[in-house]
Amino acid sequence: MIDLAALPAAEARIARRYMEVEVEKGMTVEVYKGRKVPKGTVGKVFWMGAGQYGWRVGINDEMGDTHWTALTNVRAIAADKDPGETWVEYEGRKAVEAVAREAARIARWDEVVLLAEPDFEGKVFWERDGRIGVARLGAKRVRVNGNLRNKEEDTRWVDAADVCKLADYEPEPEVAAPVAVVEETWAEDFEASPF
Repeated sequence: MIDLAALPAAEARIARRYMEVEVEKGMTVEVYKGRKVPKGTVGKVFWMGAGQYGWRVGINDEMGDTHWTALTNVRAIAADKDPGETWVEYEGRKAVEAVAREAARIARWDEVVLLAEPDFEGKVFWERDGRIGVARLGAKRVRVNGNLRNKEEDTRWVDAADVCKLADYEPEPEVAAPVAVVEETWAEDFEASPF
């Protein structure tokens, strides 16, 4: 359990913000009050539900033991924070990771290249839940029932992980095929053929 009084003011402010996160299923939590589960027990929430006296949670600790307690007895903790890392360093690292994630995210109207088909460069025209629709760059659109559509051969539906932004794409260097070395031989080196 973190002693906020022992931390410098800036560290305590950041630590408090991460402790006030709403607990959800799948989160790592720490038991910080109550009498049936030892204080300081850390585990992952696998169940949440209404009990006779309010919301309850089921958590599995590192040893595999299951504990049941009131939701008000636990608080979310930063499971990916290194023990030697200060809260200010942790928040800085999380901010850098968020910026990198947003920069790598494929969004509508991004120009991309398909990793499976490096010669297919296109523009994202649709994206939802990790799936995207890509139309080939420069492809002509056709009118269908009054609406402009991309031709089927100029459209790909793929996972966002299967494309790369065109600006970030570096094709793999082509490996030259091995060249066979042929030694020159002269006709005098061969015996005359009787045929």
